[in-house]
Amino acid sequence: MSGVMGNLFVVYFSPNSLAAGASTALFGLFASVVVLRFATRNYYLQQLGQSYMSLLAVNLVMSFLPGISLAGHLGGLVGGALGAVILPVSGERYAFSKTQRFLALVAYLGLAAILIFLTFQRPIF
Repeated sequence: MSGVMGNLFVVYFSPNSLAAGASTALFGLFASVVVLRFATRNYYLQQLGQSYMSLLAVNLVMSFLPGISLAGHLGGLVGGALGAVILPVSGERYAFSKTQRFLALVAYLGLAAILIFLTFQRPIF
């Protein structure tokens, strides 16, 4: 989910650049663990989320370097954060309510649809 959203961000926000790699999905994994850090009672996830927060901050700063896709990384973050809410975690099935899961799913699908629609509405030069 984070890889797809990250690549949709790249296609829309950086249409003239060529991007390839798995960093969008990795940023999404970081974001999902950070979100779960605040939503679960699992000590391991809380400790891992705490570690990933600093890792995420350092990598976000490095995303501003030339040749690195900031749009892809931000899209991966958004996709991962929403994915953490949508998909249940083993042993923490009730960390988010069904309403929260549904709203996150609607937000994910809506954002994806909007980005796809706006990308195809852009004039080709």
